[in-house]
Amino acid sequence: MNHADRRLAALAASQRQVFTRQQALVAGLSRAAVCRRTRSGLFVAHGPHTLHFAGVTLDWKGRLLAGLMDLGEGSLITGRAAAALHGFDGFADGPVELLVPSHHKDRRAVGRVSSTPAIGPLDRVFVDGLALTSGTRTVLELLGRVSERELGNAIDSAIRFGLTAPVALCRRLELLGRQGHHGVAAFERVMESSGVQSWLERQFLGRPPRLPERR
Repeated sequence: MNHADRRLAALAASQRQVFTRQQALVAGLSRAAVCRRTRSGLFVAHGPHTLHFAGVTLDWKGRLLAGLMDLGEGSLITGRAAAALHGFDGFADGPVELLVPSHHKDRRAVGRVSSTPAIGPLDRVFVDGLALTSGTRTVLELLGRVSERELGNAIDSAIRFGLTAPVALCRRLELLGRQGHHGVAAFERVMESSGVQSWLERQFLGRPPRLPERR
């Protein structure tokens, strides 16, 4: 391993073991050298522009970062992945869901990629160094993609954590356009009970009433 390889290994270690082909060039490798290392198995291609060293398995956050690197500027983690990063009740690590501006809709990454014409400054936040949709935008991106119970969990969590408020959710949905937005009816039903403060409370309240036993 030469000096350029060691420099690249140090960089990869600082960004969840993933790096881009461009970063390999900046580290001092030629394009031919990158190709040779990829053919020999020293470098393993992950996405269109991302690589990692052989023997490394990218964890979930590493795969999310690789997706952002492949999609480039303006991309965000969204959906279930963003909900898990925010710590919303009932959402676990694992999925890779990404959002890009419409003018980048042809870009590709490993995972589910969707596009939108509107990503505003307030739609972007950072968690553990990863760019993702804000609490408000994450809830709205879940519309039509998750069950009504999961949507309720997301809304309850986002409000409880101080990441959004009912008025913020409604205003942002209006700006994004309610017509044709999947899941709006479910959103309106869930918002009626958005005062529920936890996933366990919602589970309890969602159970049918227990009738007294006859003697």
